[in-house]
Amino acid sequence: MKQNPDFFNAYILVHRPLTNHTNRILEKHELSSSYWRVLRILETAESKNFGDITNALMIEKPALTKIVKKLSTMGIVKIQRGQDKREKNVILTEFGKEKIDAIRSELNPFLESALEGLSQEQLHSAIEVLEIIQKNITKY
Repeated sequence: MKQNPDFFNAYILVHRPLTNHTNRILEKHELSSSYWRVLRILETAESKNFGDITNALMIEKPALTKIVKKLSTMGIVKIQRGQDKREKNVILTEFGKEKIDAIRSELNPFLESALEGLSQEQLHSAIEVLEIIQKNITKY
């Protein structure tokens, strides 16, 4: 297939303003998009081990350790040793759940407005395209 840099330029034109606006909302909660990505993982499971989180987010363990330490200091998560002493589980606290709800109440209207005018079929197709690209990129 012939390379199409227009696709990636279009992606960058969406990604940057999305991240900037998201970070402005998150700054009110003393967080950034890196921290929000971890919270979104925990939002669905409430407890995950470090390995699961690093794999899901495609980040290194030292980067996750820094994020989790800050979230723990803020009272948003707690760290619990697993059955294997080397394993650490990250658990969302009640305060963390409340924090996610507060962030979502500010963030969701923005995200919904960003998707305004798109059908469910278009959204599904866009997700499929991005998943294929992500899979292709991870080959390298």
